Amino acid sequence: METAFSPPDAAAGNLPRLNVLDLEIRHGFKNRVYLAQLEAQRQILKICPFKFELHYFTQEIKTYNTLSERGCNLIPRLSAYVFERSEEQIIGFICEEFQGRFAGLIDYSECRRSLLQLHSYGRPMEISSTTDGPRFFDLEKSVLDTNVKISKDRFSRLQQEEVDGLEKAST
Repeated sequence: METAFSPPDAAAGNLPRLNVLDLEIRHGFKNRVYLAQLEAQRQILKICPFKFELHYFTQEIKTYNTLSERGCNLIPRLSAYVFERSEEQIIGFICEEFQGRFAGLIDYSECRRSLLQLHSYGRPMEISSTTDGPRFFDLEKSVLDTNVKISKDRFSRLQQEEVDGLEKAST
């Protein structure tokens, strides 16, 4: 039987752990995503409010950390983990804010190029078009090439399905 993977297990690196009660929230984007002021910088806070979402949240943290360790610059950088009650009870993370809009048809060529580049790391979820090019986020359902439950053939098929979906959306 596989051991459950929890947010503290996924919280790699030397990132600080911040108490959620000490954060200055400026704006809510969605029910789990907020704009927070951290020192002099605006950053994004994403939380996991429900136990049933822990699996996806943990996968998202693991994916951000893995992609960062591999030098991927197509994702926002994590800057801290957020906890409540104790530092082991991680309920969220802080990442850099980026300005952009959801990618559209006019961004197809650049998104396709970036998607293929990202496929060398894994499979993304959402794409935002920024002045620095496409950025990928909402990685909770992403699949990494480190996932031992998936064959290389299946992984390649998933990547191709994603490229095909992008191409279909552009027509």
